[in-house]
Amino acid sequence: MKKRSIDAVALACLLSAISGACDVQTVDPERELLGLLPETTRSVVFVDAAALRDSDAYVRFFGEGTAPELPEPLADVATVGGNDLSGGLEQAVVGAASPDDMLAVIRVSFDTEAIEESLRDSGMASEIVGAYTIYRLPEDDPFGVTLVGDDTVILGQHAAVQAAIEGFPAGRGALDNAELTAAIAEVEPGFPVWGAGRFADLVPRDVAPPTALDLIEATGDIRFHDGVDDAFTVQATAAFATPEAALRTVDLLNGLLAFAAVGSATEAPEVAELVRAVQVAAQEDSVELSFSASWELLERAARSIGADASQPAGP
Repeated sequence: MKKRSIDAVALACLLSAISGACDVQTVDPERELLGLLPETTRSVVFVDAAALRDSDAYVRFFGEGTAPELPEPLADVATVGGNDLSGGLEQAVVGAASPDDMLAVIRVSFDTEAIEESLRDSGMASEIVGAYTIYRLPEDDPFGVTLVGDDTVILGQHAAVQAAIEGFPAGRGALDNAELTAAIAEVEPGFPVWGAGRFADLVPRDVAPPTALDLIEATGDIRFHDGVDDAFTVQATAAFATPEAALRTVDLLNGLLAFAAVGSATEAPEVAELVRAVQVAAQEDSVELSFSASWELLERAARSIGADASQPAGP
């Protein structure tokens, strides 16, 4: 059995925090998953966990035969008849309309009938919406899960899961959102991780630093992709309302990067080298970010960070 997880989604999004690509006009697996997100979706991140798992980079960092696991609520109910199904993620797309309206559509490598059996037997609260059953994970949590077909799981905030299901009869989904599909069409195809949309809308305004609020408000579409072959590479582009907002963002990011490079130069020179590999520049009303680092440098930086973390605190 192939194995995978949405903790992989979180990991890949973090490692990629500026990640991968597809063309929704020509790539059917991505298109199928995107079509299950609700039409109100404003930003998406796609992860081809199967491709990542089979890459040399994944094996180099995590070891051969290892696999990301399913998200914890599903992993808790994914052992049926003694069969451990907890590592079955193949691909996933995470979509959001707001910070409180997020969900993941997950394709797994096993028949979801086993998970549905476990959900039914668990005694979790459930409700019927159209032809689908939404299970709450757990009862006092706003999260819900439903099964679509024999290999797809939809997991997320209950309202978002319900909105996705309610769009099925009319055949309406994220691919009917012209603004989102236009953003996706700008992403370079061929990468295992990619993202596009209005990610700035997901930043809660009540926790954002006051000095960053106007830049957040001025941020439009963001798109990104990564590569994991000979080196870890990232390309990201963010659109802004005005060229002035783009320039201010570049100044802010370059200042933060310079501070980080200086701060780590003595104790973690490998980390400083990674920071210096980040290039940020304004192109009219957009900000373009690029990053490329060899896996050898990433490994040395990881060892450096691990060694620092293991050192006992000084007197």
